Amino acid sequence: MATPMMSNPDLVEILAHLDYIVAGPKTRSLQDSNTEEQMDKILVELSDILLNRYSKEQLRERLWQEFRHGYTYPEYNFPLLFLHGSCEVKTIDSETTSLIKERLRKIHLHMAKHMPRSRRSKSIPPASMVMSRRNPRNSSTPAQPSKRSNAGNLSKIVNKTNTSRKKKSSSKAGNRDKPVSRYHTTQPSDSSIKTSENSFHLSNASSSTKNVATPGPLSNRAPVRRLTPTSSSPEINEINTIAPRNARATNSPCITTSSPESSAQLVFELTHYKKRWEEAEQECNKLKKEMRQMESFYTLTKGIPENMFKELRHKTRQNINLRKRLDDRLDLEPHFSIRTALGETPTTQRLCSSFQHMKVQLASILVTNDTEKLLIDSLYGISANLDALLCIIFDADIQKGTEKLSNASPVTLCELIQALTGAAIHRWVFEKGYRSNTMTITPLLQRYRDLIRNLAGHETLCDLDTTAHQSLIREKDFNEVIIPRMTSEYTTLLLDALQPLFSKSLQSKTREGLKSPLDCIFGLAMQIRSLSLVGTEEYESVWPSSGSLFDNNEMETEQSESNNAANLVRLPLLPGIRAYSKQKAMVGYHGFGNGEGPNKTPKYVCKALVLI
Repeated sequence: MATPMMSNPDLVEILAHLDYIVAGPKTRSLQDSNTEEQMDKILVELSDILLNRYSKEQLRERLWQEFRHGYTYPEYNFPLLFLHGSCEVKTIDSETTSLIKERLRKIHLHMAKHMPRSRRSKSIPPASMVMSRRNPRNSSTPAQPSKRSNAGNLSKIVNKTNTSRKKKSSSKAGNRDKPVSRYHTTQPSDSSIKTSENSFHLSNASSSTKNVATPGPLSNRAPVRRLTPTSSSPEINEINTIAPRNARATNSPCITTSSPESSAQLVFELTHYKKRWEEAEQECNKLKKEMRQMESFYTLTKGIPENMFKELRHKTRQNINLRKRLDDRLDLEPHFSIRTALGETPTTQRLCSSFQHMKVQLASILVTNDTEKLLIDSLYGISANLDALLCIIFDADIQKGTEKLSNASPVTLCELIQALTGAAIHRWVFEKGYRSNTMTITPLLQRYRDLIRNLAGHETLCDLDTTAHQSLIREKDFNEVIIPRMTSEYTTLLLDALQPLFSKSLQSKTREGLKSPLDCIFGLAMQIRSLSLVGTEEYESVWPSSGSLFDNNEMETEQSESNNAANLVRLPLLPGIRAYSKQKAMVGYHGFGNGEGPNKTPKYVCKALVLI
């Protein structure tokens, strides 16, 4: 079944009925938690009024299409439409607005026609006003225009029965003294007649409702009877459309019953204001308690001498300062206990774990045309960065590197890229100083360090410096902003060095494919370098040269590789790390050194990755 399309008259109908539903006092706001439920309830009610021509979802979508224009954030203001009605739609022109108002007026009249008699009786004027209108001769107030218009309408109806106004007047006078026949009805007085049809077609419905008078006591007029369904006279059928408003109206006040909706609204308002009253009462009790405390303090300190009172305030201020210093010391205590409680294991484990992960990521570098082996001497002289990395791999002098590179055995493109990546990590990351603007030593920071060393000693200064760097390295911004920024610089530098290895047609595609794994590898290398700042060891980078002997204590190779007869290193892929113990000192940003000497035994070693 196709979805019905909504025309402009349908939009007027929808908005007019929506205005009718949301009319009345506002007991809700946009901050209510059940705003969506109230919107769904209004949409369901609107769909029922429109005889289910449109579903709830269709109505919501149509209202959204009209509402969303003219608002910067319409999704947040959309509930206003279900709170205030069509006035919240900014794109409606004046002509459509007038059509909506006219349709809303007709809806109100139509709903009033089918309203229960108990609710319609609210429009009956007081008995004193009725009596004054029934006896115009005894009152100096002239007759109201609406009463004349009603009399004129009644005369037109009576003219349809082919009787003249004179006969009508005489019949009224005669019927006051004669009994009423069973099938003949007397004409009601002008002030007591209101047709169900004419009351909804007056130009001013509110004025006609106010000016309609009710009949007086039954003793002053002839009884009025309703016609039976068996009446067949044309005259009776014409007059049958005129029904008395209230045949039993008396001078006593009318008692009306409230609807379930108004009762529920009254209960809701009572609950709301009761809650506000309870909150105000709690606030009042709180203020009373504070007032009693202030009065008690004033009574307590009123008889104390001035000098004693000053001493009391001085001691109180001193106590507050000491308590604050104690709280600050308690806050700093966990930072100083990190190294003592946890020892060196966390930094060491994190460093070794990052190193193993970096080895795994190095194996993920894949390139096309990996079967062809390249001659190393043919690559020398193309790029300065490439020449420097090749000399690091094959332990050659950059001025006299051609002779040693010519004797190097050919390697595949993938092996060469892995070796160049490892050489870049060894030279650019491990051996160079740590460069980060967030850890730059400023004169003010150095003055703080001098004061701490003078007050608490050198060891406390070293502990505090290490703790400050640890807290900085653990921050989210440092790991998500600063390290990726430094990593991107090294990746770009290496990609520029690798560019001559590929043909011009494949350079952009290969560069895009290598960027992601190289970013990951350099990111892990920067994490290792950052952890080395706060470690309790001194580190040395292990980089075996091509053609050196394979040392099982400091080197490892891939599982698929088989040892050759001479156990010589064919190509180094990734540097290793030796860790030596050191004395407590300030955090240094220098690169990895050469160790403590040949007689110093390393505490642990992260083995270098090589090809043999």
